[in-house]
Amino acid sequence: VDIQYIEEKEKLGTGGSLSLIDFTLKDPFFVINGDILTSIDFEKFHRFHVSNDSNATICTKKNYYKIPYGVLNIDINNTILSIDEKPEFNYLINTGIYMLNPETLKYIPKNHYFDMPTLFKLLREDNLMIKSFEITDYWVDIGYPDDYVSLNNKVSDIESTGFF
Repeated sequence: VDIQYIEEKEKLGTGGSLSLIDFTLKDPFFVINGDILTSIDFEKFHRFHVSNDSNATICTKKNYYKIPYGVLNIDINNTILSIDEKPEFNYLINTGIYMLNPETLKYIPKNHYFDMPTLFKLLREDNLMIKSFEITDYWVDIGYPDDYVSLNNKVSDIESTGFF
């Protein structure tokens, strides 16, 4: 596997850092946030991207959030219209894993902060094919201290017991 690293001198965002690529890309390429740990099947992801003639594909994962309180729906006069006790929301999240075709790089301004949602928005506005690829593989974001500590504790448990 040929891995090439790009170093940002200032914060450019995931998309903006791609403007620093100074070599020619001929094939679709992966973009992966550095603060995630995953067991994704990259071959399967690549096949999906290519077989769907996608210009850009984003990996998603099912997630849910349960609000631990009753949620009130009120009108402008503070009249309670309904109470939803501890609602649960299911949605797809961005995993920070992407596959892009080289031509998508022309949408990214040089040396400016630019995020991936903006790139996908511009591609969609230009009627380019953008797809979502749902993963069920192991995935964890360790960009937040609590997530990092939790994962570190699990790894320590594996080392001491051999089990999660």
